[in-house]
Amino acid sequence: MWGFVLLVLPAAGCGDVSGDLPSGFSDRGGLDRQVVRVSLPANRSASVFAESANGSAFAIHVGEREGVRATSILRFSLADSLGNPFFTSDDTLLEANLTLTSLRKRPLTGVQTVDVWAVCSDWDESELVTTTETPPTPIEHLVCGDAPIGQMEFSGGDTTSATLAISLEQIDRWMLEPENNFGIALLPVADSSMVAISSQNAAFPPHLDIVTRTGGRSRVFSLEPEEDTYAVATTVPALSGDAVITVQNGLARRALLAFDTSSIPHGATILAAKLVLFPAASHTWAFKTGYGLEVYEAVAENWSGSYPNLDENPTPGTTVDLFDLAGLLADSLALNVQVPVQEWVNQASSNQGLLLRTTSEVGDVSYLGFYAGSAAPPDSLPRLEVHFVPAADPRFGGGSS
Repeated sequence: MWGFVLLVLPAAGCGDVSGDLPSGFSDRGGLDRQVVRVSLPANRSASVFAESANGSAFAIHVGEREGVRATSILRFSLADSLGNPFFTSDDTLLEANLTLTSLRKRPLTGVQTVDVWAVCSDWDESELVTTTETPPTPIEHLVCGDAPIGQMEFSGGDTTSATLAISLEQIDRWMLEPENNFGIALLPVADSSMVAISSQNAAFPPHLDIVTRTGGRSRVFSLEPEEDTYAVATTVPALSGDAVITVQNGLARRALLAFDTSSIPHGATILAAKLVLFPAASHTWAFKTGYGLEVYEAVAENWSGSYPNLDENPTPGTTVDLFDLAGLLADSLALNVQVPVQEWVNQASSNQGLLLRTTSEVGDVSYLGFYAGSAAPPDSLPRLEVHFVPAADPRFGGGSS
C-alpha cells in the first residue's frame, strides 16, 4: 500500500502533466538530467466480483432499475436474549403491523410496490453473500408459498413510512414454532424503481408492533429486527465487458488495470505519475450521490477474485470523492500513483497493477463504469502518464587504470 491518503478532484483534462514537476527540473534537462515523459496504455483490465455480505449497511434495498435488482430480508425474534418468549398461551393476539421507513429513492416521483413474502429457510446476515451477477438473488431462493403475504407501497421523494398488517396466524406460527421463524423477504414488483429502507443500523429501523391481551390488560410490543440484509444481482451483463470496467456497491464489483512499465529504465526517479480514467456515462448509475473511488496497489490474487491486500481495512493509496457525478461524467479523472510506479520501476516483479473499488460497497446499489478494453473508444482508454529522470551515469568508468 502507498501509506498515505490523497484527495484528488476530477481533472479538467488529461494533457501534459509537466506542471507537476519539481522546481529545478524541466523537459530540457534540469539538473543536467533530461526529464522523460511517457504515456503508457493499459495492457490488461478486468471487473471482478467479490463476496459481499450487506448486513452492516445503513439501508436495505428493494427494486429493479438500471440493470440492478435488489431484494431484502429481515427477521424479528419473539423471544428475549435468554430465549424466553415474549408471549404465552394466556396471551391473545389482537394486532400485528410491520412498519418500514424509506429513505430518499429514485425516481423521485411515483409509487413503488414491494411484495412481502414468508421465508422458509434459515439464513444469517453475515453468511448470506452475493457472488453472482445475474438474478435471482440468493434471497429469492429462501421464500415460500404461492403468493406474497402482503404488499407495501412507497412514494417517491424523501423519508416516508409504510405499514402492513401481518396475519395473526403468521405471528402465532412464529410463537408456537420459534425454530421455524425465518422472517420475511421484500421482493420488487416490476415497476422500474428502487427504494432504500432504513435498516436496523439506521435512525429509523424497521419495527414489528404486536398488540396482545392477557385477562383485562393489553400490551404492545415494538420489536426491531434481530438481523437484516440485502442482496443484489445484475440484470444487464453488459455492465462489464471488453469495453468497460465497473466498480459497484451492493454486489461488490472491483476493477483492475495493469500497465507495462518496462520501458522506464531501472533506477529511474519517478517525478510524477498519473492514472487517467474516462467514465462511461452509459454504464454508470448513482442511486445515492457522494460515494467515492479508492485505489490500491494490486496483488496477483486480485485477478482471480481473492483480496488478501484488503484484509483488516487497509488505507487506500488514493481516494477520490465523486460528489459531482455529472461533472465527472463530462470529463476525465486523474489520480496520483507516483508511489506504486516508483516501486514497479525499482522491482518489476511487484507490478501487478492497480485495484479500484468504491468507498461504500455496502452503502447502496450504485455503480460506475470506466472505458477499458479492445472495444472501448481509442481516445478514452485508460493510460498512465509518467514523468521520470533516468539514473545518472556512473561518475567513473570501469576497467583498470
